[in-house]
Amino acid sequence: MENTRALKMPIETIRSLINVEREWENKQQTNSYAYALGLDIPEEKIKRYAYTPGNLSNCEIDLSHYNSFTYELLMYNIAHDLEALGIEAKEVLPEEKVEEDAWKIALFYTGYKSNICDYHFLRQLKDGTWTHKNGSKIYTRDDFFRIIKSPETCFLMGRHYDKCLSLKLR
Repeated sequence: MENTRALKMPIETIRSLINVEREWENKQQTNSYAYALGLDIPEEKIKRYAYTPGNLSNCEIDLSHYNSFTYELLMYNIAHDLEALGIEAKEVLPEEKVEEDAWKIALFYTGYKSNICDYHFLRQLKDGTWTHKNGSKIYTRDDFFRIIKSPETCFLMGRHYDKCLSLKLR
């Protein structure tokens, strides 16, 4: 029987493949979390549910088995993945400039902080454009078809904007 918790490739290899500058190829096999992290690797090459927060770092609670979870648990699992990937994160304002070798992501969630049923991420490109992966496409527009100028004013049906993070490989 296959160990679904084990990674199929070393975390160091996964880390070495982080790239937020390239054209996204694996649109069918990744999600907005993978897109935010710059991991254009088909999920099945890493492990089942690799792109559920916490699964890259094998957190004790696998969110892919829950219909809902708390905000604290989501943030805990994201922090563990970032640590495992060697990514430094700090909270920033959407309009704040980040270091040249850093990139910004924005977190959205569906539900309430005590009962989250989904999460979604945007990523800011070097030219300042905010984009997100939804289904098998990369979008620069929100659900009102407006160009996303800021996650704070972005409308994604049923999703609440939470915060922006600056990410940087250590």
